[in-house]
Amino acid sequence: MKKLKPLIVTFAILSLLFIWTNSFLSSGASSRASGYFTRILTPFLDLIFGRGNVTEHLVRKLAHFSEYAFYGIWLALWMKADERNALYALFAGFVTAFLDETIQMFTGRGPSIKDVWIDVFGITAGIGVIHIVIAIVRHCGKNEE
Repeated sequence: MKKLKPLIVTFAILSLLFIWTNSFLSSGASSRASGYFTRILTPFLDLIFGRGNVTEHLVRKLAHFSEYAFYGIWLALWMKADERNALYALFAGFVTAFLDETIQMFTGRGPSIKDVWIDVFGITAGIGVIHIVIAIVRHCGKNEE
């Protein structure tokens, strides 16, 4: 894991830049991007949420969760490479989410505590995925001995 640390850190930083780049979008640009993805994702999301239940608001919230889950995966791997507790990754994710919403104050978009919580749940999901994968790999490794 330590050998991969530079790559892991790079992907964590790229994820962070992606998140914050979206935060710097104006209200109109953000809405256009959300509308675009809503049109693309609606046929797939209809299967999960039911026809007619997919809205731009839902897609925006799923985007928050997804981008932070992806970021959480990289943060969790980074903490594993540094042999640190996952709470460091969770704290870093919370700070990122808080700053993300703060950035939006300066772009004409309103910050939302609800979005911070969605982001934190995404981070937690990403960290959880890594811990589950690591547990499975360890379990499979023990069975081979």
